[in-house]
Order: sequence, then C-alpha cells, then structure tokens
Amino acid sequence: MKTDDLIKAAVVAGIIGIVISVLGLVAGGGGDHPEAYHFYLVSSAIVFGSAIIASALKDKK
Repeated sequence: MKTDDLIKAAVVAGIIGIVISVLGLVAGGGGDHPEAYHFYLVSSAIVFGSAIIASALKDKK
C-alpha cells in the first residue's frame, strides 16, 4: 500500500471519528457519560493530527 493511501485513510478516519464524537455529544446533550465521547474525540484528533504531520513530513522530502 502506498504512503499516500495510508495518510488519506488516517485523515478520513480522524474526520469521521471527530464528527461521530461531536454528534454523540450533541445528541446525548452531555448525557450521563460525556467522558466517553471526549475519549473518542481526543483519540480521533490524535489520529487526524498525526496524519497531517505525516503528510507535511512526506511533502517536505
């Protein structure tokens, strides 16, 4: 698999995870366990950020 494909997949996974986490927080209104959505939101943000950094490093070379 090419590096570009992996980076694109990580970006898409990060964006989808962030959207689902935000929608879960909105639909639940904070709910009983907002920490669970915050955990997924932080995890998705880490994946998205890592993909952006990898893309920048790849383009730098």
